[in-house]
This record gives sequence, structure tokens and C-alpha cells, in this order.
Amino acid sequence: MSELVTCSRCHSEIEAKYFSLNRKGIRQKCCDNCLVKYQCDHCEYTSSTKYRMNTHILNVHMKVKNKACPHCDFKCSHNGHLQRHINTIHLKERNYACPHCDKKFGLKQHLQTHIKTVHLKEKNYACPHCDYKCGQNGDLQRHIQTVHLKEKNYACSHCDFKCGRKCSLQTHIDMVHLKLTPYECPDCNQKFGMKCNLQRHIDTVHLKLTPYECPHCDFKCGQNNSLQTHIDTVHLKLTPYECPHCDFKCGQNSNLQRHIDTVHMKLTPYACPDCDYKCGQNSSLQTHIKTCTGKFTGSSGEFKIIQLLDELGLEKDVDYIYDQTYWDVKDKSLLRWDFILRHKEHNPVVIEYDGVSHFLPTRFGGICEEKAQENLATATRRDRIKNDYCDKNNIPILRIPYWDYNNIEQLVMEFIAAH
Repeated sequence: MSELVTCSRCHSEIEAKYFSLNRKGIRQKCCDNCLVKYQCDHCEYTSSTKYRMNTHILNVHMKVKNKACPHCDFKCSHNGHLQRHINTIHLKERNYACPHCDKKFGLKQHLQTHIKTVHLKEKNYACPHCDYKCGQNGDLQRHIQTVHLKEKNYACSHCDFKCGRKCSLQTHIDMVHLKLTPYECPDCNQKFGMKCNLQRHIDTVHLKLTPYECPHCDFKCGQNNSLQTHIDTVHLKLTPYECPHCDFKCGQNSNLQRHIDTVHMKLTPYACPDCDYKCGQNSSLQTHIKTCTGKFTGSSGEFKIIQLLDELGLEKDVDYIYDQTYWDVKDKSLLRWDFILRHKEHNPVVIEYDGVSHFLPTRFGGICEEKAQENLATATRRDRIKNDYCDKNNIPILRIPYWDYNNIEQLVMEFIAAH
């Protein structure tokens, strides 16, 4: 049992923990039961002074906020709360450091919440409607409002977008309307509007992580939504996306949009570098290039790199090799490399152009969805083998994803200059 203290009012011997501390940290002479004089008429709150009771009613029940921040629209009812707001939000004071990581906080309770939820992994709040659990009551309430009640109280002033969280609205405005991309990949020049999208890009594109496995086949991928799409389209044969202009149906929204763009809107964003031919899909452009040049069998991105290397005065099979085996690097057979640039005074460097089939199941030539998924798994595995070999042997490698097609010249020039 803890220390016993005698109450000066009721003279009972009670454990010290039942004696409150005042603001200076000195223990009160009366126990908590004797200090209670005022009972709130609206809730169970009790207070030892009339001032505190009045303050409670004004703040909690009447919602009076007569203290205004001089820097923003924030209002509150306490001078202490206002000063804390100014210190943490505007002065960016972070006096509470986490002992387990580099995070710092402006409020002690925020640090405590961080430790409990992030490091101790405490999830004491459970959703009554599903299996969701979290470490903060606020997160639980937001989950219920947005997921189960479908509340969307935040509307974009620029378009029809609505959402359930203020931070989601701000993210939408930053990404869609302001086009902000503050998160840049350290391995390539791609930028993102959200940190989670950057991390997903690094995991799937550069690290080639495939933690999600299909329970029905050998398919693996880097994102849970990609796995679900695979299951829905390949195994369940679902086609929930319907064209509003014809009877076309498909399993992915991206395929529907591609259909609308090319068939109904007649968009032709892919242009042949040697003639006036334009088309709506990269695969069609690749097929055309083979016919147009009469000899080239690679992708449009590879063709663009070859043109650039030629302009730089680099000779094929002398200064660089294209689409050939080079090192003893195998999958089931020796792997072919897109470009290996050789230099008399330096080690070789590698340039790989990763088309859409390196990231998505692509049905080139009308192949079935199962075959497209198999081809994606093969491409992912071979890319990982090449990356591992280059890392192990300190060979610089530049991977250019298909969405950087228009930036090929800049990326290649910077890569060559750096190595």
C-alpha cells in the first residue's frame, strides 16, 4: 500500500494518490472527496471552486471561444491554450523529443500518444462495426464517420470533390489544383504529392518488393490494390467498368479510360519519330515503328535513346551495345540488357527503359489476362536480378520508367555526365 495521508477536513487516513496536486506540485491538505463542492448540472464534472465550474460550463457546454489568435483564425477559451497554439503552430516549438526516434512534438500529450501508438503499437480503440483498431479515439471517430457513415463534410471550392477529412481536402487541392509535388524520389527524377506515394514508388519500382501473394496462383506484386485487381480480373472474371458510349466492359478503370480515349475521343498522344503517324497506345506505336523503320524491334523509348546516343556521337557495338547479353547474369537463360555504355577509362554503365509491361499486366497482341500477369511477374523478377547484380558489382544503372518518356534526353544526359 502507498503512503497514508490524513485529510485535514474529514480526518480520514487515505492513500496519498487520492490527494490532488496543485499547480505548483504541492499536495492538497484535503482529499479529493472533500475538495468537491460544485457539481455540473450538465455532466458528471465536479470542482472545488466556483471559478473552475464556471470555466468548465463556458468552455465545454456553451462553447465560448473569446480568445483569438493574431496570426490565424484559431479561437479558444483559455489564454493558456492560445499561447500553446502560438508556440506550437506559429513558432514551431518542439520541446518534447521522442526517446525512440527523431520525432519532436510541441505538446507532452502528443509525445505520449506517439510513443503509445507508434512504438508500443497500442490499439485500445476498436470499431464497433468492423475489425478496425487504432490508438486514438479521434482516429476511431474519423474512421466511423468516413467509412461507415460516409460523411463528406469537406467540399473543394474548385471542383465537385468532397471528403470526410480536412487534411484529405488540402491534399486534394495541393495535388490536383496546385500541382504540388514536394516529395522527390532520391533514385530518379519523379516527384509526388504525397509521401506515401513516394514510398510506394520506391518499394515497387526501385526495390522491386512484392510482399503481396495471390492465394490462387504464383502472382506477386508490390501493392495490395494490385493484388485485389488481379484476383478480381483473372480469377473472379469481374468486369465492373462499363463504357458509357458502347457495350465495352473491363476489369480495370485504367483500361476503360484507355478505351474511351482511343476509341471514342480519338486521342493520339503517341507519335512516330520518323513520320507523321500518331496513335492512342504505346503498343500500337511500337508495332508501327517496326514497320516504319523496317528493322527496329524495340520499344519507342529504346528507339529514342538510340537516337540520342547517335546524336552524341556514340557508335553502336563500339561505344555501347544494345539488347544483348553481356555478363553472366541468368534467369532461366542469360539476360539481355537494353543499353550498356562502355568507356576505356571507366567501368560500364547500364541504361534500362522500363515500359508499361514492367509495372502493369499488359495484353500486347491480344494475349489473355493470365499470360499478361505471368509476363509481369517475369519482368519484375528479371529487373530485380539485374538490379542486384549491378548493386553487388558497383555498376551504375539508370532505369527510365515509361511515364518519363518525354524526359529521356534530360535523364540520359545527366546520367552520362555523372558517370
